Amino acid sequence: MTTYTRADLDDALSALADNSLAASEYEIARAVIIAATLSGKTIATAESLTAGLISATLATIPGASNVLRGGIDSALLGLGKGHVKELTRDDVVAPDGFYRRLGA
Repeated sequence: MTTYTRADLDDALSALADNSLAASEYEIARAVIIAATLSGKTIATAESLTAGLISATLATIPGASNVLRGGIDSALLGLGKGHVKELTRDDVVAPDGFYRRLGA
């Protein structure tokens, strides 16, 4: 299990501040994963037209599996939808009981 400290977060944020316009996806993802880990938060993504790139990038960071819960990659145009808010339960493939657990 990967363990992060406040110093790790400070280093990650410093790297972003020093390189804000040229920060790599990896640097940004590393800061997000460390911050989530230290704050006890989890991450889920809902992506459209990115082919899951955000989740995939977050998943490359050591320890991501402790905070990354998964994501939805929707091809809205293929579903005849113009906006994610137009999605219905029928548009999303989810395991049995998924909506019940979320209270949706």
